[in-house]
Amino acid sequence: MPVNVDDSQYLWGLSRAEHAAVAAKSMANRVSFALLLKYFRIYGRFPRSLSDLDRGVIAALELVYEIGVA
Repeated sequence: MPVNVDDSQYLWGLSRAEHAAVAAKSMANRVSFALLLKYFRIYGRFPRSLSDLDRGVIAALELVYEIGVA
């Protein structure tokens, strides 16, 4: 089931503990780690492919961490 940016802030927002866990990662890995963490918490599994994630969700997390994903 693809995930899209229209999902609520409740689903894709990071808690303080999640922010701390993401901040402990290198800058290059923060968005990827945050995506995997949130996806796993929401669906109980990791995404099978990038098509499981909407580009809007990725872009929103890129803005939070002010970096791009190649």
